[in-house]
Amino acid sequence: THYKIWLNTSFKAKKITNVKKSEIYIANLYSVIGYYYDLHGDFSSAISNYYKALELGEKYKDNIIISSNLSNLGYVFDLQGNYEKAIETYKKSLELKYKIGNKKSIAITLNNLAYSYKQIQNYDEALVNFNKSLRIFENLDDQENIASAINNIALVFEKKRWFICSWALFFEIIRNRKKIQ
Repeated sequence: THYKIWLNTSFKAKKITNVKKSEIYIANLYSVIGYYYDLHGDFSSAISNYYKALELGEKYKDNIIISSNLSNLGYVFDLQGNYEKAIETYKKSLELKYKIGNKKSIAITLNNLAYSYKQIQNYDEALVNFNKSLRIFENLDDQENIASAINNIALVFEKKRWFICSWALFFEIIRNRKKIQ
């Protein structure tokens, strides 16, 4: 079915007379198709499509397409256990996201970056990035992501064997979850 979607949207893209608009549209399609493969565990196809989208984004210097596909690639690298490559990719994405200024997108990418650091047991960098993410979510008053960020920090504290800090944060999570409901 994804091929039918691809064909239908490709024909629509060909009807667009402006080449740039057409290729930006196609870049977004590659990203959507990459996401489809990502969800279905076909990581090599996901990566291939994300790179195609990235290439078109770079061709037109579209920082939104570039940064989002770098984040998508970082996520797939995380799923594959390739944390060093995920970290490198998230950092590139963050550079652009700071230029774009989408705070929520920055916070999500910081969170993903922190997760990768946690996976390679670089707990100090994980904490730095989880805390940056938390601060942004607090400024956005995004209660659900605040609770999630606090949970991630507590898990790092637990890994560092800072159990008192960890338990204090778990109680904070419970308090925040009650706010959300």
